[in-house]
Amino acid sequence: MPRFTKILLPTDFSECSDQALDYGALLAEQFDAELHLLHALILMHDDPADPERRFPEETALLDRLEQVTNTQLGAIAGRENVAELRVREIRRRGLPASLVILDYAREAGADLIVMGTHGRRGPMRWFLGSVAEEVLRHATCPVLAVREREGGQPLHRIRTVLVPIDFSAASVESVRLAAELAGLYEAGLTLLHVVNVPTVPSMYGQVFPVDTAPIAERAAGELRELARRAGLGDEDAEVVVADGWPAHAIVDHARRARCGLIVMPPRTSRERGLLGGTTDLVLRRTPCPVLTVPPARPAPE
Repeated sequence: MPRFTKILLPTDFSECSDQALDYGALLAEQFDAELHLLHALILMHDDPADPERRFPEETALLDRLEQVTNTQLGAIAGRENVAELRVREIRRRGLPASLVILDYAREAGADLIVMGTHGRRGPMRWFLGSVAEEVLRHATCPVLAVREREGGQPLHRIRTVLVPIDFSAASVESVRLAAELAGLYEAGLTLLHVVNVPTVPSMYGQVFPVDTAPIAERAAGELRELARRAGLGDEDAEVVVADGWPAHAIVDHARRARCGLIVMPPRTSRERGLLGGTTDLVLRRTPCPVLTVPPARPAPE
């Protein structure tokens, strides 16, 4: 069973990062994990060809940024839900922020990254499509992406965990991790496969009907087999097969079932290297956090 021992929480001190902190702190408590609070100190270098953009006091500015960072990280570490945890405060200079996060995750051996998908406004903001998206794409450990929302929704209030399945290499690992979290928080577990029904432009003047019933029946059987491979019994997970565009069907089901967490691969098996894939679209539309699970790495020989 997967266990988290080192949880990395990058923060830019925004409201979204604060909401991600609630998840990270709760998981660190539940798994008795070490919580690493990381802030990337970013200061663009001056442009020697443009006197208007020079920073003659760059060192002083960075020192000041570090002082502010120390104060902010100290305040976070002293919060009620964090103070009793094993916490490390990390400050790293670098550019871009995503590379700072990924490099530190590898260096520290983090087995989970928890981060917000939106951050401060302005040119240095963290937002889906930039820092968070790069981390989601390239992290070798699971990433819990938390969208900012009014009131938030802590993990202990989650009633259903949804696992979209595309039968890729990461599917079994996704189910195993989702099942452990569902058991930990006494939540239901749903495995969902979406049959992507092809459509044609209306100008063709005719409809090409597709009977999805045989496909859905076979997919449901494969979902049950996948659940067994993940160590689950027949009653441990609900199996659902839907049709439509995968991202839309996933979000629609999550909203109807009031799911509190979605667990899925960083991208599907057909979307390697593509922008705007299913996971990206789900992250942009769903109000609940999304935990991305990369394929398990083969054991060294």
